[in-house]
Amino acid sequence: MLDPRVAAKLPGYSCVFVPEINDWPPNKQLAIGGMVDPIRKQITISEKFGLARARFTAGHEIGHVVLYPPQRAFREHPIDAPREGPQNSVERNADRFAADFLMPEKLLRKRVMDTF
Repeated sequence: MLDPRVAAKLPGYSCVFVPEINDWPPNKQLAIGGMVDPIRKQITISEKFGLARARFTAGHEIGHVVLYPPQRAFREHPIDAPREGPQNSVERNADRFAADFLMPEKLLRKRVMDTF
């Protein structure tokens, strides 16, 4: 239910996890956490930063696809990478989408009630 590879199919995309995404042109300072290619309808997620970060990045990229259908391919640095200036509303909304996707309120409430 919370698998980004399954969720990406709803808007017609595939979601693949790869060991690492090489930047082009090569960026010597930051690695790439995720990429969206609207032409190929593919979301690519790097596993280099661990499973939790990869899942959040996948949810974030699905958020971009659903909330702001991309017209061209783009890539993003890992979520905890240094950012230039304040985060814009598009990125905040994609982060919020990822959080809601990975922790749906109804499921979260049930787990909390069952646990406590």
